[in-house]
Amino acid sequence: MSDKPDTPGLQSWDEDPDRTERLPELALDEPAALESRVRELESELVALEDRLREQGGIIAGLEASLAEAREAVEQLTRERDELRESGGQVAVEQARTQSLPPPVFRPALVRVDDDHGDRIELCGSDLTIGRTPDNDLPIRHASVSRRHARVVMAAEGVCIEDAGSRNGLIVNERRAHRAVLSHGDIIQLGQVQLRFEAASP
Repeated sequence: MSDKPDTPGLQSWDEDPDRTERLPELALDEPAALESRVRELESELVALEDRLREQGGIIAGLEASLAEAREAVEQLTRERDELRESGGQVAVEQARTQSLPPPVFRPALVRVDDDHGDRIELCGSDLTIGRTPDNDLPIRHASVSRRHARVVMAAEGVCIEDAGSRNGLIVNERRAHRAVLSHGDIIQLGQVQLRFEAASP
């Protein structure tokens, strides 16, 4: 006869065939499985880091290429603007040159006895030459008379006449009362010398 109490509805540990199913679900090999899983995660992490580094290198390369492309675009833009500007300037200069009338060279008297080389253009009207300021061409020199000579626009050309001066009128080293001037003629009034220019120097 058994010493164990006969309790209805209860079974002993040894008599329970499903006792292993009621144990906590912690298998004896679980630490090994966790360690394997940790290694797998570490491998995945290393792979992710490698991919990130690779992608970072790709991004850096793309950024460098983008910077070079931007610089090339800016250079092309500058060159285009310079070409437009220079082309515009050339076009404007050509248009200005084509639209301008040919230059008009007026006859002139140029003083050649000093270092100034004063040039007086003859604008198509008669003028007087003398020492006093009321002349059209005043020459302040003691050898020049107050009213020394007149330049006259005549039918035969530009003429110069003596206006009754004390020292007379000399053209090309010859005394004259009136002379028709030609390009390069030297006119002497007292000690002052003028050169007649009929065209551009």
